[in-house]
Amino acid sequence: DGVTHFVFDLVSPTGSKVHKRLDPKGVDFGLEFDAEQATMGQAASIHPGETYSIELLLDAWLDFSVEGTYALTLTYDGEIESPTNGAISMSTSARKTSVAIRVLPRNDTVLRATCARLAQLAMQGSQTSGAAARELAYVRDPLAVPFLLDVLASRHFPHFAMEGLWRIGTSDAKRALEAIAAGHISEDASFAKDLLARWTARVGPA
Repeated sequence: DGVTHFVFDLVSPTGSKVHKRLDPKGVDFGLEFDAEQATMGQAASIHPGETYSIELLLDAWLDFSVEGTYALTLTYDGEIESPTNGAISMSTSARKTSVAIRVLPRNDTVLRATCARLAQLAMQGSQTSGAAARELAYVRDPLAVPFLLDVLASRHFPHFAMEGLWRIGTSDAKRALEAIAAGHISEDASFAKDLLARWTARVGPA
C-alpha cells in the first residue's frame, strides 16, 4: 500500500527521539505532487520469485541537521495478502529494519559537486530526472540556490526547484521566487505566490 504503512523511529546524536508515520498530510505535502506521493494508497502486486522496492527520500520526512550518528528503525505495519490464502503472517523481524546513518560536517566541495550532479540529472529529462530534482530540492543550504535556478531556467521540474528555494529561505532565494511570481508563466507565478505566502506565514512580514 505505497508508503503509508511505514513508521519511522529515529534517535538523533543528542538522544532525542522521533516517532513518525508517513502521512500524505505531513509538513512538506500540499506542495509538489511527485512519484513518492503517487505511490500512497496504491497496492503493489508481486508475482512468485519477484521483488518489490521503493525509494524514500529521508530528508523529506526527518531532520538530519545535527552532525553525528543517527539510529533509524523502519517498521512496516501493513498487510501482505495472497490471492488464494488471504493475509500472510509476518514476524516482527520481517517487519522491521534498522540502520545507522552518519551525518558528516558540512563540506563545500562535496556539497557543490552533489548539487551539480543532481542539477545535471534533473535537466536531462531522463527517467531519473524527477528523483534528482526532488533530491536537489531538499538540499537546505544556500550553496544550492544557483543550481536550483539552473533547473528552473531549464523548465524541468520547476515546482521542485521553487520548493527548494522556499526551504532554503535566504534573501537570494526569496528574490528568485518574487521574480517568478511577477513573471509571465502563469502556473509558475501562481505557485511562487503560494510559496511566498507560506514564507510570510513562516517568518512574518518583511
